[in-house]
Amino acid sequence: MVVSQRPLFAPRLSFKITLPYVVLALILALATIYIVASTQAAKVTNEFSRQIEDSRVRVADSVVLAEKVQVANVRTLARLNGLAQAVRAGDNQSLMALVAPYAVSQSIERIVVVGASGQVLIALHNRGAEALPAAHPDLSHWEGVGAVLDQHSDDQGDKFVELVDDQGEPVLYTTAPIYDGDALAGVLLVGTSAHTLVERWRGATLADVTLYAADGAPLATSLGADPPAPLDAALRGDRPAYRDVALGSRDYGEVIAPLWLRSHPTDQFIGVAISTAGQEGQYQQAEFRLLPIFGAGLLATFLLGIVLSHRITRPIFALVDAAEGVASGDLDRVLPVTTGDEIGALTSSFNTMIGGLRERERMHDILGRFVSPTVARMVLSQPLDLSGETKLLTILFTDLRDFTVLSEQEEPTVVIGGLNAYFRIVVEAADRYGGIVNKFGGDSTLVLFGLADEQSNPQASAEAAVRAALEIRAGLCQLNERRAIEGVPLLAAGIGINTGTVVAGLIGAERRMEYTAIGDAVNLSSRIQTLNRKLDTDILISDATYQALDRPRGLQVVNRGLRQLKGKSQRVRVYSISGWESDDAA
Repeated sequence: MVVSQRPLFAPRLSFKITLPYVVLALILALATIYIVASTQAAKVTNEFSRQIEDSRVRVADSVVLAEKVQVANVRTLARLNGLAQAVRAGDNQSLMALVAPYAVSQSIERIVVVGASGQVLIALHNRGAEALPAAHPDLSHWEGVGAVLDQHSDDQGDKFVELVDDQGEPVLYTTAPIYDGDALAGVLLVGTSAHTLVERWRGATLADVTLYAADGAPLATSLGADPPAPLDAALRGDRPAYRDVALGSRDYGEVIAPLWLRSHPTDQFIGVAISTAGQEGQYQQAEFRLLPIFGAGLLATFLLGIVLSHRITRPIFALVDAAEGVASGDLDRVLPVTTGDEIGALTSSFNTMIGGLRERERMHDILGRFVSPTVARMVLSQPLDLSGETKLLTILFTDLRDFTVLSEQEEPTVVIGGLNAYFRIVVEAADRYGGIVNKFGGDSTLVLFGLADEQSNPQASAEAAVRAALEIRAGLCQLNERRAIEGVPLLAAGIGINTGTVVAGLIGAERRMEYTAIGDAVNLSSRIQTLNRKLDTDILISDATYQALDRPRGLQVVNRGLRQLKGKSQRVRVYSISGWESDDAA
């Protein structure tokens, strides 16, 4: 791509605009003194009120977000394979091996596992690079822990969120049950210290945040080493209240409101503070004698602006029109460079930008033909990294049956045509439900679900994989109808689906890479697929996938029992999928 040379800066456009307006600016400056002076105080006060209220709302949203993140983490941890059994057995070493990697990968600050009898089995404090064990006293007196041990639920479910005093430090904990089948095995707590939370909220809102206890004493603050004064009884109500805070030479305005957790107000309070330094130095004069000058200057500026804008803005309007075309996807715009001033330089730069966008779009299209669009976006938006990362994915493995025999009996063009037609069905089903076609292996295909943002939880990825499998089945039926009319052999495929933890990322060398997933969960999906021939089925899912689906309404499932798979020491329970009654709503 040829990059056009941008012309040297020439101040002619600045001269055209600035010269006639310099005189007018002097007149308007005198006139606007009185307007600025009379309205500045009200504007600053209103703006400060708006800013602090907006900050309070954003902090409240951040509290909800922190709560959702912890609930998602505790839900995922509670469903880790083997966790419930380790809790029942009191196997601290196995619990550490299961929980610590997840704590580090998800940046979870604190994790505590409590047995069904109320004793603490393990307590982890994440230090960034690793999660270290920590001593922890009995927690059965905590309201959330006691509620879970008694198997209570509220209108939000069986998970509880509370801000508690954890050995002298306030911590926001999310508490959830750990079930072994239908029996309560123990309690899982995921927590973040109040000091960490207020710093996060400060970074998200650019306002200082303070958490207060029920008696008004500050628990954690981002205002610095000196905490604000405790809250008076009048401020500890159920509605937002305002107060002025002085910390040394700094003055703040602070809004106090109850801390809401799980859609209910708690006994604690949250304060959002913004510096009031910007409200100082307001003018209060009103010079009505400047009104005629202001009016005359405004009229002269308006008339002269009409004349000048007509001559100057025509090329700008052309740029705006072209930019709107680019925003709608038209990358074929080329504007003529008619002037040598800044507008001409801007037009030339715009043409160069369009050329770059065309080239990027071409490269993105080429890349998308060789890898999944989701993988293409990840590769283009992130630095190339060969380290990989642990992910909880759902893997779909599909394989054409007796394809080797078909390849020996039929012409190569018929074989390739049938294979490509089947692969097209698989790719379209994967794209529709957010899956990534990882690789084609002869007559087999590996599809990953869970890498897209909308499949960030196991239930979403498992449901997407099952729906994709049903669409592959339907597409293969339509393909076989056409092949029967053409008089060519029909195709039969087996599909195996499994949900588990894999290592996903780029593998290879710096000059040649491939995005893939590695792990026992991938191998298990392939082994499950091979059972289709024995069980006379075409879609089988593992027990892990079935549990992740969480008994969706309308899914027709048949329990095929425990099966021994090649390379597995323990038998695996599998389920066949007949259909999904709600497919028309998918």
